[in-house]
Amino acid sequence: MHIPKACVRWAALGLVLSILCATLAGCSDSAPQSVAKAADQTLNYQLAIGANDIATFDPAHSVDYFSYEAIYLVFPGLVASDSNLNVIPWAAERMPDISSDGMTYTFHIRAGLRWTDGTPIDASTFAYSLNRSLSPCLGSSLAYYFYPIQDAQSYSNATCSLDGKTVIGNIWTLVGRSLIVSDPHTLVIKLAKPASYFLQALTYPTAYAQPKQLIDRWGDKKWTDHLVDNGGFGGNLYKLAQWDHKGALSLTANPAFWGQKPAINTVNFHLYMDQDTGYKDFVDGKHDVSVPVPLGQYQAAKALDKSKGTLQENPNLQTNYVAGTWTSAPFDDVRVRLAFSNAIDRNILANKVLKGTAIPSYHIVPQGMPGYNSHLTGPDGTTSLTANAEKAKGLIQQYANDKYGGDIAKIPPITLSYPAGSQDNTNIAQALRQMWQNAMPDIRINLSALDFDTLINRGRAHQLQLYMLVWIPDYPDPYDWLTLQFDPASDSDYAAVNDAQAFALMKQADSETGSQRYSDYNQAEQMSIDHGAWMPYSQAKNIYVLRPWVRGFALDPLGIPALPTWQSAFIAQH
Repeated sequence: MHIPKACVRWAALGLVLSILCATLAGCSDSAPQSVAKAADQTLNYQLAIGANDIATFDPAHSVDYFSYEAIYLVFPGLVASDSNLNVIPWAAERMPDISSDGMTYTFHIRAGLRWTDGTPIDASTFAYSLNRSLSPCLGSSLAYYFYPIQDAQSYSNATCSLDGKTVIGNIWTLVGRSLIVSDPHTLVIKLAKPASYFLQALTYPTAYAQPKQLIDRWGDKKWTDHLVDNGGFGGNLYKLAQWDHKGALSLTANPAFWGQKPAINTVNFHLYMDQDTGYKDFVDGKHDVSVPVPLGQYQAAKALDKSKGTLQENPNLQTNYVAGTWTSAPFDDVRVRLAFSNAIDRNILANKVLKGTAIPSYHIVPQGMPGYNSHLTGPDGTTSLTANAEKAKGLIQQYANDKYGGDIAKIPPITLSYPAGSQDNTNIAQALRQMWQNAMPDIRINLSALDFDTLINRGRAHQLQLYMLVWIPDYPDPYDWLTLQFDPASDSDYAAVNDAQAFALMKQADSETGSQRYSDYNQAEQMSIDHGAWMPYSQAKNIYVLRPWVRGFALDPLGIPALPTWQSAFIAQH
């Protein structure tokens, strides 16, 4: 996500367990059918998000993981991801017809879809919603997700009138132009050029159906305040029944949902400012699912009595990384970037500092993603996960020879900025500083803990010298990890990376298909590591605790239960 679902999470958060069915309406329970279901199908879901409310319920503005967690259950998309990250039809009755040139997608919308207020959800709904997400009058920071659509970038970058409602310019709407409603059940989307990642992008909330009737009545900024009116509102598996903005969100099953209805008829999200408090409430019996498990409670969670809960852990798609901004000295020099990357002992960070809750890695595209490069080498050209202190010393000395007459001590102090609010992050930052100073003792390094909003805003403005963040993909495609991160024109390029050779390969791969596409992405990723675009140090694990009576439930590699999982999960008698 643009402000990544990734970035709003602390480095030790984890999520993942691939499971269950890949069909929309026909999936069956993965738990034994002989297990009796409880009369009360209420799931209490504890989330420690560092806040007592989600940021938004508007799909067009969903830029963080926690808002996504609620939005995708209430608003339907044309397509969705299953638990194995395959794109499956959702509001569309089948996968789209794609023209031979890859530039026209024809979606056939299921008949009879409607919002809980009875308003139809049809091809016009999705055309309106995509157009709204791209509108300059809305100003969604995620509009660029759909720039492959013909004229989308020009439309999105146009001027909005002073009343905030009318787009000024030659292209004042995409509806009827590149978003064509052939009939109530047929939507044609025309692209400007082939984009192999387009279907994956459509699985993200920015492409979901948005209720025009509520938006017209209450306005772009106020309509979500009325989602709980008249017993709640929705158009997907669930409707929003309660939202108190004080830590409680409740969803109830949508009786108008078109496919297999979920057995779990009420989902109560409990939001916490900190992980420890949320996990304590889980241990005290207040919740059925605890996400995440605090690092300090990891060993205790592993030893939980099975009658109280079971720790779940698997690799997830979150990359934890450090980056030096290419426009900020000394990281404008590739030798410095590589010196800092070579000095990182990834084994120590993952296994000692994070106590085994992460997987040591120098990969940008993590294991489990389509296009993962098993042959990628690290910053020293080997597959070693330990520090190469000698290489780091040699590179920093070369830099000092050219810039400071060989005196490393004359290199100005360097500041590592990292997200505040987590002891785990502080521990990682301190360990990184020690590693850098062990390899390069004359380098002076300061640490700066910044609140998340400040960190992100300064990152966008390229005002961070050296920073520590994480990335969780918005959708499972290498584009989201490579082109999106390293396009000099992208808001996600916080490090101001400007690598023409690697970027050209990425852009080439964006429109390719088959094995050649992944091969080009792999080559571009290797260049990015060799040039110090990022300094990845670990891949997160999925770490959460589940009560024994919660059956058929698991988080997918993107960190949420896939929609088919919600259709089959249930609460067993206990």
